[in-house]
Amino acid sequence: AKLQGTFDEQVAAAKLLGVTHMRINSIEMKNFNGDITGVQKWADAGFKIILNVTWSDINPAPFAKGNDLATFKTNFEKLVLLCGDMVYCYVIENEQTNTTFYDYANYTIYDYLNELQAGIDICEKYGKICCDGGLHIKIIEQIMIGNLKKDNVIRQNQCINYFKTITYSGFRINVHHNFN
Repeated sequence: AKLQGTFDEQVAAAKLLGVTHMRINSIEMKNFNGDITGVQKWADAGFKIILNVTWSDINPAPFAKGNDLATFKTNFEKLVLLCGDMVYCYVIENEQTNTTFYDYANYTIYDYLNELQAGIDICEKYGKICCDGGLHIKIIEQIMIGNLKKDNVIRQNQCINYFKTITYSGFRINVHHNFN
């Protein structure tokens, strides 16, 4: 859950809850200018950062491809070097199979996977952890029973098949569950 209140109130609440790692606002690579003040602020407060990295913050968003992928690589490497040990894990995009967030009329899951691979390669170069934007357990269940009819299920299955072919430091699964 997102903490509410001022920065100082959020820090106090997180520390009261025993939180050691904080997922902060994403940083857009398309227009990255070297500003990591948000990362620095949370690190100075004593937290390790889980940092979402996006190509573009528009909605629905494109993925970096072609010349944009080259810019993504340059800017992402700059970000990794600037953040040093403040960032625990870099998350490339968020819920990458979600059509609400991403422009699948003009981009494919393979465009995302190329962007993810670029992030993985840079993180491995510097000994950092990198993960995808998250798979959903309910969609994984659909894949397991062979129900590959919906576009987002097909895209998530394509991600899983790709993940089986590479080695990288982490992956994310989103679990939505009603707790009683």
